[in-house]
Amino acid sequence: GGGGGGGGSGSDAGAGAGSAASSDPAPNVAERAVCLWQFDQPDCLHSFGGVGDKVTAIAFDGLGHKFAVADASGTVSLCRFDDQVSERPFRQFACHTKRADCATFLSSSSVFATGGLSADGVNVAVWDSLLKPSRSRVLGLSSVCDGGALALVHAPQASLLLCGSRRGDVAAVDMRNTKQVVHRWHAHDSAVKALNLAPDGQHMFTASGGGSVKLFALDRLSDTHQCRWTGLHSKGMLVTAGVMGMVVCPQSVLTCGADGYVKRLGLP
Repeated sequence: GGGGGGGGSGSDAGAGAGSAASSDPAPNVAERAVCLWQFDQPDCLHSFGGVGDKVTAIAFDGLGHKFAVADASGTVSLCRFDDQVSERPFRQFACHTKRADCATFLSSSSVFATGGLSADGVNVAVWDSLLKPSRSRVLGLSSVCDGGALALVHAPQASLLLCGSRRGDVAAVDMRNTKQVVHRWHAHDSAVKALNLAPDGQHMFTASGGGSVKLFALDRLSDTHQCRWTGLHSKGMLVTAGVMGMVVCPQSVLTCGADGYVKRLGLP
């Protein structure tokens, strides 16, 4: 299976989306699919199939109506969360030639950014799903994330698209004016695995494969972090070290790692 995200179902029991495990899926779960589950229910409620390869990331739009599924083939599929009749994406994009590792919607449910690894060096791109396929890529950014982009987050208050790379760098792209990188800094000594906005929308958390989480201010884009947590998830001999996922809550930050633990960090 791959990475996953969650979405509200409107019922008293929550629902979430995740990729089906390819080794031993449940009887009613298709391989290479995104599956909807309800708490306390043993069976999958709905399976969104048609995903080209191993799922690497899932991102919901701001309204919770659509979600994007990135996969290891470089394809990003768009699915309608409220359409639990169709079992396939309503549109697919060949975003990156080698792999797609992350996606995030911008200030619209039709415009989204993707990150991954491409042979031409365009490792971050912006797409408009309302345009015809030949014109749907509205922005391609080369040399933004050397080695590939692993994490993206949109900061609407600052009009920035933040991109985290395999080499530990974070790049800030001005989405209002220049559509170019306005600042780049070395945030971690290992790959940036996750980027999340703080509740105020003016700060950003970064998480790394080295097991650290840092907090940066977006108003002045300084290389210096304001807060840091280290050693959050231990390194195993056969598994990826460090933080593999992060969720920011109103009063805390939750991280998970390949050590099997979920940890809670208090906001400063």
